[in-house]
Amino acid sequence: MEKTLELLAELPEYFEKSWGLLFPEHGIEKLLFFDIETTGLSAKTSSLYLIGACYYHPERRGWELLQFFAEEFDDERLLLEEFHQFAGRFSLLLHYNGRSFDLPYLNAKCEMLSLPFRFEQDNVDIYQLFHKDKVVFPLNFPVENKKQRTLEALAGFARTDRLEGKELIRTYTEYKKERIYKKKEQAEAYRSLLLLHNHDDLCGLLCLCPLAGSVLLAKGAVAISCTRHEIRKEQGDAYILSLTFSSEAVFLPASLPLGTISEHGLTLELPGKFMELKYFFPDYKNYYYLPEEDMAVHKSVAEFVDRSRREKASPETCYIKKQGIFFRQPSKKPPVSPVFYEEYHGENAYFEWNDSLTDDIKSLLKLLS
Repeated sequence: MEKTLELLAELPEYFEKSWGLLFPEHGIEKLLFFDIETTGLSAKTSSLYLIGACYYHPERRGWELLQFFAEEFDDERLLLEEFHQFAGRFSLLLHYNGRSFDLPYLNAKCEMLSLPFRFEQDNVDIYQLFHKDKVVFPLNFPVENKKQRTLEALAGFARTDRLEGKELIRTYTEYKKERIYKKKEQAEAYRSLLLLHNHDDLCGLLCLCPLAGSVLLAKGAVAISCTRHEIRKEQGDAYILSLTFSSEAVFLPASLPLGTISEHGLTLELPGKFMELKYFFPDYKNYYYLPEEDMAVHKSVAEFVDRSRREKASPETCYIKKQGIFFRQPSKKPPVSPVFYEEYHGENAYFEWNDSLTDDIKSLLKLLS
């Protein structure tokens, strides 16, 4: 068995903030991220050849990555013993889908080898943080699935490794073959690919923690507030509504169609323009339409208007007009009220800014849909 140790590059400050939010009862030095590599899904018919562990070293004030690699098939026992002893220093194990695979696999191997221990520490499956929530990302990130690689890309982590699934098993098989033939350079090349894959899995897992902070935001577990807003005049009749949000939750560096996200907060910029739009009253049966004024009024007011100058309102004529600076919002279930349109059931929906909207954070964030 071989052990390799690597000091990882310094991580941004907001990473530590995310771990504090997600795991407040555990100090950062008590967290152990781990990932295993095997030649199959069944502990009975496959081999465990690599365990990677990532942890914070308080004295070095940095993150280290320790890898336990099986050079021979019968290194499994030593691999498990070494990792179990090492993991005992930590109070919380963190993994991605490890409750379904990694932990059951390790414990099954321990039983097969008649080892007197099991991996039974408290643990958190990062995958479950995302999987259980139908609306995981309150900022509507474009997520097509919740595979680790998909979320890593969203979190801004760029993998160097390109191996997956069966390719990894073939690579380990080739490594073993080259060792048998004593071709050290070729064996080392395959070994490096296997270690790189595990390295990227663990570094990617670290990067998901700030992203998982947005789950807390979606659940309402942390606060968010609109700390700044302004309307800027652009060319002609065009305007920009700029909103800045701050939160305990971690915002990852990202670019969105309507704004930017950074560790410092979320800036949302909405294009708008000076227009004349219509607000349609929903209960049209209680209104009259005044053709000369081109507007609808409630029947309690319309009774004072000459009958020849009024008519019962229809859904299409039950409106009032307003001029102002308006901003687009999602046409399907517009979140900000009141909703203005160019025509009845118009293709585009709009809203007019007022300062009281700074208290309606939920609706404002839905503008990113």
